[in-house]
Amino acid sequence: MAPLNLKDKFRNGELDLSSCGLKEIPKDITSLKHVTSLNLSNNKISSVGKIIGQLTHLNKLDLSGNQIKGLPENIGNLTNLKHLNLSHNQIATLPPSLGHLKNLRHLDLRNNNLSPKFSDIVGSCQNEVQCQQAAKNVLKTFSNNSDGDKKKKQNADKETKKNKNDKKVQNGDLNQKKQKDRRSKKTNKGIIAKTLDTIFLLIRTIVFGALIAGISVYILSFYDEGRYKAIKAQVYPLWRSGLTRVCNEEQSTKVEAILLQAGNTVNQFIVTSTKVVAVKTKQFYVYVTTDEKIQQYVKNVKETVLGLWAKVTSGGGEQKS
Repeated sequence: MAPLNLKDKFRNGELDLSSCGLKEIPKDITSLKHVTSLNLSNNKISSVGKIIGQLTHLNKLDLSGNQIKGLPENIGNLTNLKHLNLSHNQIATLPPSLGHLKNLRHLDLRNNNLSPKFSDIVGSCQNEVQCQQAAKNVLKTFSNNSDGDKKKKQNADKETKKNKNDKKVQNGDLNQKKQKDRRSKKTNKGIIAKTLDTIFLLIRTIVFGALIAGISVYILSFYDEGRYKAIKAQVYPLWRSGLTRVCNEEQSTKVEAILLQAGNTVNQFIVTSTKVVAVKTKQFYVYVTTDEKIQQYVKNVKETVLGLWAKVTSGGGEQKS
């Protein structure tokens, strides 16, 4: 079958696609702006689809004589719809969104497979008056359901909000308690921390003082060996006594051996460094005094300086007459 030319069937806001053998509603129907009346009767349409909800300017829709089994939820978007013919289909249930069709004045649902529940809501539709009443019945039922659902949702939202507020209050009380506990713990920690800081500061001061004293005595051994030995003879017994109070005899001996080894290592490093520096210094002196380029540079500098000095001492050159 050749594709339909919708524009050929569109006149004064009315689009007549009845008896065209359609199996579905053409998708390009949305390209026609301001369709107010749509006739899709006597086709083979089995599913309306969501496309119908986009035709929001419709005030008349005829879907009679098809194979439709249900309506989409977005049919409630057709708020301008006044006349709806769904007769001679296979519809069993109705979507609650029909309650949004506030302008609906005519509803025809004859010869469908409506369940008893929906059949009782719609009622009979054998003439215009009954079809008008069917529209009122559907609007009343689904509007009430919609309002009831809306109230339920509002109540649920209120309950959720109340629970959130209660939770916030509980969390606030809990946070206040936690903050109070933290402040209390912080205060206790503060006292303990200050005490420990004071002890650690005292220990660091003692260790630092002992280290400075030890370094000073060690340096003295290079400057005045006699005085170093005299001080060592006086200090060593005190140091040894203090060491044995902290450690046993075996540990004290190990500590002294480690310190002695460290002292020997430092001495060896100083001696080795001194020898290296002396050798490098001598090599540099030989290089500076024997390199031709350096000697020529020194000679040029010397001659320049002497020339400048001669000019200064002679009054700056010849005087003008």
